[in-house]
Amino acid sequence: EKQEEFLAWLSEVKGVPQEACSQRDLKEHFSTYVEDFNTATLPDEKYYNLRTWYLKEQARKAREGADAQASAAATFERTTFDDEAARKAELARERAKRSEATTALMAKAMGESKGSSALMEDMRQQEEARRLMQVAYKTGDESKAREMALRLDPNHVTEEQMRATWGSGAGPQRKARKPQKS
Repeated sequence: EKQEEFLAWLSEVKGVPQEACSQRDLKEHFSTYVEDFNTATLPDEKYYNLRTWYLKEQARKAREGADAQASAAATFERTTFDDEAARKAELARERAKRSEATTALMAKAMGESKGSSALMEDMRQQEEARRLMQVAYKTGDESKAREMALRLDPNHVTEEQMRATWGSGAGPQRKARKPQKS
């Protein structure tokens, strides 16, 4: 069971390659290894359990690598000058951040409106309208499907919606004047 540990100890501590030893030499070295193992006098813990030592070493190297990456990020120096790719990446990060913020806001609004659930009802109505639009397309009623698509389009604003939000737009209504006679 401890063959890997023994061979590591033999080559690293004793400095003897396995191929250079006869069976008799290996047995003598193994008895020395077993004596040190049993008396807990091996020079390093890796000779007791090589697999555990290896896992700990990998974890240590990963921590050191993460620390090195963090310090390298703090002292970042550009080595490539692809401004377009950097700008695209920056815009993608901003879009993702905005999307996360919108999602969080929607989740907060849905959580707060448990009693009224106006937002949820609006979402249900939109989903039902999308379903009806799909049915209209499938049955061949293109005019109804287009009308529903316009109604569902968030960029399409009807005249009634504009008047409800901004008023008539013509200012205060005045009486038309009679034409003057010349």
